[in-house]
Amino acid sequence: MRSQSAKYLIGKEKNGCEHGSAMIEFILFAIVLFVPLSLGMADTSNYFSALMASQSAAREAARGYSLSPSGSLGLINAQRIALTVLGDSGIHYHNFKLGISCSRNPCLSPGGSVTATVDLNMDFRSFSRAIHVEEVEPVDVWVGAR
Repeated sequence: MRSQSAKYLIGKEKNGCEHGSAMIEFILFAIVLFVPLSLGMADTSNYFSALMASQSAAREAARGYSLSPSGSLGLINAQRIALTVLGDSGIHYHNFKLGISCSRNPCLSPGGSVTATVDLNMDFRSFSRAIHVEEVEPVDVWVGAR
């Protein structure tokens, strides 16, 4: 007479039924599917966070430039503001470039507009992406030409 423990052989009963193998297959499938999916979602979330931070940096740089007393001081202010906004957002970037262009000459003429362009590169776990953002800010009409 055989003992009861001889009835089970590595997940199978003597009659060929499999107990617990569906759960093991599900766990293996879940690991293979959900780990890359969750990493991809995290990278996508980080990309959109970096995009929003870049838009804020460009918008605030354009505002800082348009409110500056002169064009040369405006460039310094815009650069500092953009770097501060990007630093406060906590994103890690490289190859940062800030460009300023104006719709009128001289640049801070009343009624004109200032366009700030932010370019930077981001490296994520699953991809690398270049971000290019432009924001336009009007120069105040009621202030004299600077």
